[in-house]
Amino acid sequence: KEILMKSHNSLPLQKSEETELNDNKLNFIEHLHKLPELLELNLSFNRIQTIQNLRCPKLRTLNLNSNLVESLEGIENLKCLVSLQLAHNRVESMK
Repeated sequence: KEILMKSHNSLPLQKSEETELNDNKLNFIEHLHKLPELLELNLSFNRIQTIQNLRCPKLRTLNLNSNLVESLEGIENLKCLVSLQLAHNRVESMK
């Protein structure tokens, strides 16, 4: 199932700066590299366990509240990130 088929505004999806994918029962992150202008991403209330595949060079805000994230491995790829929401996950260490 390709979720990233349409944008919630009139912009072409590749130009979107904000994407809401919350509460979609997503198990993993994929295809977001196709959104090079993405600044804000809401993935809350899903079933995501890892952020390793998240490749969004301009991403500044990431909401992963209420998922199953256990590790922050891959967070180093998000060089522009200034806001990370991780409440109600399984992260035990910030290593």
